[in-house]
Amino acid sequence: MNDVQKKIMDECVKQFIENDFRDVTMDSIAKQLGVSKKTVYENFTSKEDLFVKSLKAYTEKTAGIVEKAVDGCTNPYMQLLWAMFIMFFQVRVGHSKIMSLKIAYPQIMEKLLKHRESFIRHYLLDKLEKSQKQGYVVDDMDAEFIVSMLFVGDEYSKTMENSFGVLDKKFERFQLKAARFFCLLRGIATDKG
Repeated sequence: MNDVQKKIMDECVKQFIENDFRDVTMDSIAKQLGVSKKTVYENFTSKEDLFVKSLKAYTEKTAGIVEKAVDGCTNPYMQLLWAMFIMFFQVRVGHSKIMSLKIAYPQIMEKLLKHRESFIRHYLLDKLEKSQKQGYVVDDMDAEFIVSMLFVGDEYSKTMENSFGVLDKKFERFQLKAARFFCLLRGIATDKG
């Protein structure tokens, strides 16, 4: 990635966080950066290409920030708890922004969700396996099962949200997911953990 691509991607993410997805255009990015629209298209073939690459880079940048935040802790179980706390409660894009992206460009949303899930799965498995080796979680813990439980129940949450409208008022889906995951982590901890 060259400097121009990085600036374009950073501006794309900035505009996405500040605006509705549909309002973020190649024109708006070019205008804000003081470059031509042609320059943006020379670096990214389409809006989809730009968004997927930008938001994937943002996910990895966020993960780097999380890693730095938990770096001082040598206990991988506590690193996991802090990292999940930061990811669930500190680093998030509002539900309305995600819905805007899902409605306008479902193919982009699908790619981003797959990337995010793969990234989170890898991170969690690594921390859980290290925690198990160091005695912070029970010996018979199945890390794959625990991680898969993070992603179970999303359809149920969506159904409740659509049927009762409760999640968008009092809770957001990520808060329910976080609570479920923290309960799972608490259940597999040893006295040492």
